[in-house]
Amino acid sequence: MKNLLFILMLAFPFAGYAQNMTQEEFLRNFYTRYVSNQDVQYLENHLTKGCIRYIRKASALTNGDEIVRAQDQIDTRMLQVSSVGKGWYLVSYNGNQGQEFEYSNAIPVKVIRVHDKWLIDSIIPADDPDINERKIEKVPPQVKAKFQGGDRKYDEYIHKNRRPVRWAEEHGITTVPVVKFIITKNGEVRNVEVMNEVAPSIASEACRLIWSMPRWKPARRDGKCVDSIVYRAVPVL
Repeated sequence: MKNLLFILMLAFPFAGYAQNMTQEEFLRNFYTRYVSNQDVQYLENHLTKGCIRYIRKASALTNGDEIVRAQDQIDTRMLQVSSVGKGWYLVSYNGNQGQEFEYSNAIPVKVIRVHDKWLIDSIIPADDPDINERKIEKVPPQVKAKFQGGDRKYDEYIHKNRRPVRWAEEHGITTVPVVKFIITKNGEVRNVEVMNEVAPSIASEACRLIWSMPRWKPARRDGKCVDSIVYRAVPVL
């Protein structure tokens, strides 16, 4: 019996700790281990079934890994987790810092508590498989989507939340990225894409800022809230 208990302690060294983790600690621990342990069992222990089905659907469409959004091994020492409210967190990491091809990824993730255990309930992919952009383009809204508080508040948000892009600043680059994204009928951001040619580090920071925005006032058509396409300049420098 003692030997069995000892084996169980070795097999599950983090069980007790996991129950006492904060959401931020849980996400940092999950992503750190996921990059070196991408097996089905690991996902089933940390993601809800609905999240697994959805992320597999999205990954199949993009032919990529929508959990980390990276083709290469990421440096988890650069991992950052920040709360954006109501159980949602932004998992972000930087790569090639100080170099021409410096980049960052910002991944919206929702965490819930199930039976004294944290689980990832939602991971927003780069391209939402449930949104039909062609359909949205064909039927434009009568009232456009609006950032809460209007353009002035949008500018304040960008100025307050932008992070330094070292390589671009050191080389005097001032190009302003123009970003296309979807504001859903619920006011949420989806399908973020930089439309003009800018340095990868600038594009990545612009996407991070858009992904981390609070809910918008959605567009309306015939008195109902609808999905809509938005184009915005994002002055990250």
